[in-house]
Amino acid sequence: MTGTLLAAAASLAFALVLFTAVRLLGFFGMPLGLFAPAPLAILCVRHGQAAMLLSAALAVAGLWGGQGPEAAAAFTFAVAVPAYLIGRGLKAAWPPEVVVAVSAAVVSVATYAALRMALPDGIRPWVADLVTRTIDLYAAQGVPADTVAMLRDRAEPFTDLFFHLLPLVLMASGLALGTASLLSAWGWLARRKAEGIAPFSPLTWHLPDTWIWGLIAAGVLTLVPHEGARIAGQNALGVMAIAYSIQGWAVVAGIFHNRKVHALVQGAFYAVMILWPPLAAALVLIGLMDVWTDLRRVRPQPEPPDQ
Repeated sequence: MTGTLLAAAASLAFALVLFTAVRLLGFFGMPLGLFAPAPLAILCVRHGQAAMLLSAALAVAGLWGGQGPEAAAAFTFAVAVPAYLIGRGLKAAWPPEVVVAVSAAVVSVATYAALRMALPDGIRPWVADLVTRTIDLYAAQGVPADTVAMLRDRAEPFTDLFFHLLPLVLMASGLALGTASLLSAWGWLARRKAEGIAPFSPLTWHLPDTWIWGLIAAGVLTLVPHEGARIAGQNALGVMAIAYSIQGWAVVAGIFHNRKVHALVQGAFYAVMILWPPLAAALVLIGLMDVWTDLRRVRPQPEPPDQ
């Protein structure tokens, strides 16, 4: 009992530190916030759902009293619910892509609902204000005047674009949160040979091959001559592209591991990918190529015909 209480206290404290890093550090705290569900997910696996749910309830109650209902709701949907799904998924051998997708959907819907409630004038004026502030920031940083003028002329189309792609942005954030927390929780448990978790290796993971039809359907939807269908297709296509970029990362990481590529070379590759985001498009192509070529030879091979 004492061990469970200590583990619960440690997990709760760690989750709260990671969660509050976003508020305290702003943009620089966001990478830390992606791992906030992991400590509670580990607690769920090692000490049971009751310990995890009680710890989460204490955190929500404390945040409600100390920082208000907004912080309590944010912790519930961005930390507690994903942690519960990840912990249950690891113990029940749920497919990793299902765990991450459901977690991302919960975070996305909750964030969208919070924006609707917090913005009395609606989401679009808020997006327009963000675009205007961003252009003003560029101007203050010394961007050439003709470039700033061009951006101001295009402010309305930019607002429409960002407003219509808001579901994609929210879903991308949820996917990053779910993926980071799932991998870190699994890695911690696997290194300690924790009992009761399903065997899972990120280096051999891949999406079900049938998901390619979802990508194709999203692409077709973007060609439909109807604005609502086209916008839905663009958002769905973006989400599927992110999913296949994660598969592409798994392929690259698996190849690096199998060929024993030096850690410094791997780090340089990932650093370049972060500093030059267009390179991430290559991960999407690698993920798609893996559907047909099975670059890592991780899928079951067909049995040879009888002679």
